[in-house]
Amino acid sequence: MITHQKRTMESADALYGVTMRGDGVTTVVSQRLREAEGA
Repeated sequence: MITHQKRTMESADALYGVTMRGDGVTTVVSQRLREAEGA
């Protein structure tokens, strides 16, 4: 799924994106999300 909707991203376990360096090489980046302590 591709989205920029805050509510959708908040419910995800991980976020993935694609970035392009200055030399034109693309890289996939990921970030796992975890619940804040006490939540």
